[in-house]
Amino acid sequence: VKNLVSPLLALIAATPSFSATSDPTDIIIVTATRTESALADVSVPVEVITRDEIELSLANDLSELLRFEAGIDIGRNGGPGQSTSVFLRGTESNHTLVLIDGVRINP
Repeated sequence: VKNLVSPLLALIAATPSFSATSDPTDIIIVTATRTESALADVSVPVEVITRDEIELSLANDLSELLRFEAGIDIGRNGGPGQSTSVFLRGTESNHTLVLIDGVRINP
């Protein structure tokens, strides 16, 4: 079974490309089909976390940033830098693919 790409995590990986003045209609979403779509054309729930929101959150890492997002559960095995599992809407962590700037960061 191929891993699923979460639209939310794909957005977070693409966040640096968004400017603080972006019009929401200009935001491009990359979904599990790996095709670009305009935010208005995506049929799945998408939460966009902007650069400003990331900076205001004072999160030290991605798990801290996502811990208050609806539908996401974070499981840590130790402190910062240790293994972290991401569970999206009840799925197993191996069903979630995490990319940062297009580079896979989860096993």
